[in-house]
Amino acid sequence: MDSWVISELRKHRLVWSGWRGDQQLGELNTIFFKSLGIRSVENMDTKRLRLFFHSLLWRAAASDGDEFSEITVSPEDLAVLRDEILGSLESPLSFFPVQLTQFSTKGVVHNHAPIRDVKYLPNPYMPNGSPVALPTFRFCFDGLIAHIHCATPLGYGCEALGNLLLGSSTSVVISTIPFDDSAQALNLSKVLSESDARFAPPDGFVA
Repeated sequence: MDSWVISELRKHRLVWSGWRGDQQLGELNTIFFKSLGIRSVENMDTKRLRLFFHSLLWRAAASDGDEFSEITVSPEDLAVLRDEILGSLESPLSFFPVQLTQFSTKGVVHNHAPIRDVKYLPNPYMPNGSPVALPTFRFCFDGLIAHIHCATPLGYGCEALGNLLLGSSTSVVISTIPFDDSAQALNLSKVLSESDARFAPPDGFVA
């Protein structure tokens, strides 16, 4: 599964390693508000890709490694993920729905452990009210982010979201953002600053 996914993501330029010498998505990316964009990927086995991200969720949730400490699911959901990966069942789209975001420009190549996150969506019942908080698990690698939703919020059924979710059709719509404008870049800058401060030489030190 992993080998197939790597090949598909590179073929569709969904990860930086598939961009060759390019520094941005270019014509694949359609800007709709300031630097925010959108792109559509056609003719892809999105069900298989969704299964891959479910396998990442299972690996992280089943692991006792410190780097996966934020990723926890119930024993019942862990069993469903396992059976899904083994091919003994096919879960509904409402089971840990997966949405993708891609960086539209290249940034610093780095590894980042999965984390708990919250996405905010407009309230479908109160357009001028507070946005709806949506807990997710966030997986980021090589310029691609997968938000695996812990649940589907009221008013945002899978049918309404359509191909914004992986596995609903042979196409998928992906949001895009420049790396420098992303929360990932801000988080990386914070980590690097904290690392620099931790290992800075004491005052008065002369090399």
